[in-house]
Amino acid sequence: MTLSFITKGVLVRTVTYSCIVILCCALITSSQILSGSGTVKLSGPATKEQTDNARHSARKQLQKELLIWLNENINIEIDTLNKLHALNLENFVDTCLRYSKEESSFQGKSLVISFNITANDVQKAVQAYNAASESIAIESWNKMVKAREEQDLTAMYTEGIKAMANATAHLGPPLPTPGAEGKDLVEDIRISLQDFLNRMRVSSSDMILQGKTGQPVENPPVISVMVDSVPLQGVAVSGLLQNGKEIFTAVTDQQGQVSFKGMRIPFVANGTLLYVRPDPAKILQAPSFIGTKPFNLQLKNSQEQSFIFKISRPVYSLDYKATSVSKVALPADYASSTFLKKFLKDSCFMSEVSGSIPPDLNILVQSQASSYAYDETEEIGIKISSQITIKGLSLDPPSTVQETVVFEKRYEARTDIPYGLFFWEAASKLREAIKAAISRL
Repeated sequence: MTLSFITKGVLVRTVTYSCIVILCCALITSSQILSGSGTVKLSGPATKEQTDNARHSARKQLQKELLIWLNENINIEIDTLNKLHALNLENFVDTCLRYSKEESSFQGKSLVISFNITANDVQKAVQAYNAASESIAIESWNKMVKAREEQDLTAMYTEGIKAMANATAHLGPPLPTPGAEGKDLVEDIRISLQDFLNRMRVSSSDMILQGKTGQPVENPPVISVMVDSVPLQGVAVSGLLQNGKEIFTAVTDQQGQVSFKGMRIPFVANGTLLYVRPDPAKILQAPSFIGTKPFNLQLKNSQEQSFIFKISRPVYSLDYKATSVSKVALPADYASSTFLKKFLKDSCFMSEVSGSIPPDLNILVQSQASSYAYDETEEIGIKISSQITIKGLSLDPPSTVQETVVFEKRYEARTDIPYGLFFWEAASKLREAIKAAISRL
């Protein structure tokens, strides 16, 4: 269909209807605003922690909007369950935030923080992000090729991981391998890294991690990492429990070795396994273990080690006192030390002192409940303040740590306060604090 525009009887412009539709869609898309908001309820001036929480929520919401935009506008889906892709997504969101506008407002008793970015600026962020990713990927690939020629083992591995991560991060068609027409850079990097890993061997002087919970490993084993019988220096390895929790990370020295010296026995049951694996995520300064699978790389049995914890339970003595300085009645479960003794046995794998056996730990907990009226907000506050003191009597030298825990919740003055739920949450916070304090001894 063709439309003609006539001014004062003179035909001045003719366009097709389809062109108008395309133009209108382009204008709508470019003016689209992607937004993420976070809200926190206030009872006074906003604290830094509350503001940070609102920003974190706003960022998460904006990330969801960006995932939809990438899928609908440039046909890219990001597998957020893949830890490498999730890390790259975080970096892309960081880039978008540099192009966004942050706004804050108050809605009643709540603080609202929003990040807003136009679709046009998202496109600019994509271009900037791709340019940076491509530059680093090609630079690291060239360094990897050079390191392979010079047999620089550490550079082969570290530059290969950097190249793989950044080539994978590119939003769009796969990057070509420089100087090799028709070849996929990601696949070429993967082949080189897999060949490198196939030559890697990891061994250990012992497979037993012996000691007491919360104390350093006795007779700590030493792990050796070799490639073709040559020590591999500067490579991070991480130890993970069966549930995936990361316990420690260390970097191989000039002899390609890592020692368990100084590692404390975690709160696990006797016989628990610990898996030690190469951790390429540390090269990328990732906050947690990623492993090789997200890079589409495979490890063999000779490239990871399994250790078993042989633990003797520490013996503890507990002095627990809970009081109330207001009309708040303490539930029987919270007033008694039974819930803490069960926790120390089942979750901290410790034994209560008995007979003439001296305790390894002396645990003192004083907990006080109180209530407050906040007239300006018409709220009632219920607060538990706990002081924890733990003495490591069997340590050399003996050590003492202290921890203060304040747990408070506010309720509207005319609301029935759920005391049962409140004390259940307070008990959970107290248990977490005790475990954290023990781990600091």
